[in-house]
Parts: sequence; structure tokens; C-alpha cells
Amino acid sequence: MTAAGDGATAGTIADPIICGPYEQPHHHFELGLDGSPTGELVPGRRPSESFIPVPAGGRRDGELPGRGGWAPRRA
Repeated sequence: MTAAGDGATAGTIADPIICGPYEQPHHHFELGLDGSPTGELVPGRRPSESFIPVPAGGRRDGELPGRGGWAPRRA
């Protein structure tokens, strides 16, 4: 079952509200590997999971380390 309708573009869902506010969810949107909805309706309640975004890391070239840099280890 797909929820993308006439007004939907890539990455959007035409009518994202599929359950009432005072009843248990009977369907949910499937999430892709990147955590965004695929538009496919799946029966049941979505499993409880946490999506922890990982920022792109590292210093840029020429950027100095934090205040004082690394301190030597004390014995």
C-alpha cells in the first residue's frame, strides 16, 4: 500500500496523518535505511528505535585544535 498521491513529490507524503490522536496506531510509514519515510504503509505500530545522527566529523584543513590543544598526560 502506498501513500504517495497526486500532490506528492519525491520525498514527501501527500497525507502524512494516517491514525487518529486518541486510538492506537494501526499503520505506520516504513522508514528507509537513512531514516526517512518511504511512503509505504506497514500494518501495526512502529518499533521503538532511536535514530542518532552522526555529524560529519573532523577538523577542516588549517583549523587549529581547541583552546590549548592536547595536554600531555600527567604521571
